[in-house]
Amino acid sequence: MNMRDTVTLAYISLIVAFMGYATANNKQYLLLLLPYLTFGFVNIFSHHNMAIGALGYFLKKELPCSSKSMHWDASEILENYQRKFIWHRSVSAAVIFLAPPLIALALLWYWGFLNTESQYFSTIRFMFWVIGLLTVFVSGYFLWNIHHFRLLAAKGELKRYF
Repeated sequence: MNMRDTVTLAYISLIVAFMGYATANNKQYLLLLLPYLTFGFVNIFSHHNMAIGALGYFLKKELPCSSKSMHWDASEILENYQRKFIWHRSVSAAVIFLAPPLIALALLWYWGFLNTESQYFSTIRFMFWVIGLLTVFVSGYFLWNIHHFRLLAAKGELKRYF
């Protein structure tokens, strides 16, 4: 397995463990950690995808292709595939990485976890919840940015990134 697959598997395992433990043991506050874990895993996932996109761009633009041997990254088949199906990969990555923290934050809101008798703790919980929600949106932006980067790599138009 490559790094991206390992990161995705580790993320799914950790999310399932956190959600199962937090809900089974009445420790809902652990669900506040999910957006921050997501942010870290999305950064690793995005870095790997960006490195692969840059490598593909390098092979397509920098290495000369002879008529007898064409690089896979410079082929029309790959370019057509990436243009059509990179959306599928991006949607699946968004579902895998963004749905769990959004579900966790929605559950915390629904369960009334943010409301306590103490105004101090209620404010702190709400701040962590809002920052967690913003973190999920930033993670979504990173995933979108990588999607855009890979599409530009497939077209050979990455000059503005470098």
